[in-house]
Amino acid sequence: MTISILIATDNSEQAQLIVAQLAKDYSDIVISIKSQSLINDFDKHQPDVLILAFANLAKAQEYYEALYESSNHITNCTHRTVLLCHEDEIEQAHELFRQEVYDEYIPFMPTPYDSHQLPRAIHRASLSLKAGAINDTNSELIKRVRRLSNLEAKFESALKLAHQQLDIVNQASDQIKIDQLNVLTNFLQSLNELTNNSSEQSLQPLIDELEESLINQKLNTLTLPLLKIKNWFNDLRPLINILVNEVTLLKVVAQKTPPTVLIVDDDKFAQMMLNDIVATENYSVLFADSGIDALKLLRKHKPDIILMDMNMPALGGIETISRIKDSPRFSSIPIIMITGSNAKKDVIESLKAGAADFIVKPVSHGILLDKIELLLH
Repeated sequence: MTISILIATDNSEQAQLIVAQLAKDYSDIVISIKSQSLINDFDKHQPDVLILAFANLAKAQEYYEALYESSNHITNCTHRTVLLCHEDEIEQAHELFRQEVYDEYIPFMPTPYDSHQLPRAIHRASLSLKAGAINDTNSELIKRVRRLSNLEAKFESALKLAHQQLDIVNQASDQIKIDQLNVLTNFLQSLNELTNNSSEQSLQPLIDELEESLINQKLNTLTLPLLKIKNWFNDLRPLINILVNEVTLLKVVAQKTPPTVLIVDDDKFAQMMLNDIVATENYSVLFADSGIDALKLLRKHKPDIILMDMNMPALGGIETISRIKDSPRFSSIPIIMITGSNAKKDVIESLKAGAADFIVKPVSHGILLDKIELLLH
């Protein structure tokens, strides 16, 4: 796997030192040093690995926040981020790493003490990207298994109904045959009594001939295709049972990986309230304190559904939804907008941005769970 690397920095000498450490193993390296072009360079190159090499941690964070606010491609670019920090900032860098803001951090200033540490970090980032792609595939597979398992009962019911309908048609055709034969026999017997020219016995060959030509042959035209269909169903049934059993086994696997709900809200109390609701259904839950934090989190996680607060600082709910829906990787994730406003304008804007549904606070326990269940399946 070829790795593209973008070095975002404010120090050209340090950038050259980084390139020297990586040049042996990696060739696709771009340096972005002009402050006015840092975001454009990211959008242009869309790197697999972004190295932040600024004079201090505050400048690195300022750039990274601006990137999520202004970049047109940050959500589409599944990158990994390596932070190069000053040795005095290790504790802060570790906390940001723990919060999954950055994927790696390396004490690089005032001088790097291990020239192999950065190449190792890039290699780990490469492995992480591969694992992320596999996780995306597994996530999509599990979603499809959940949907398929929901069709299992309907499929069984439809198959049972088909057999019942075929049996009804067979019974009806047999009854038609009996009824028509009775009518014909009664008619000929009445005719015999009226004419007195023939005995009942002498009319029996005629009855047999009419039964064969007018009844059996006509009914066979109807019943033989139905019989073939019924036999086909019977032959297919063992294969269907195998399929249903496999779906049942896949369903067990899917149940071991509960759907993930991402709650995006700048209010910790609101996060807690929503978590209390969704936790009753054993969903896995992720949290983001802002729209920007949600976009950062999507670098490494792909939730099954998102609960999005409308009013948040920096990047509001509507803009965040629009960004997510613009990404082919995340556009299929259903998003429920949650807000304290029931203004028609807000509802229209939310749905236009791509929200699948809309809930007004205070959130009803039952309504929220019903909407989540509906959108997941």
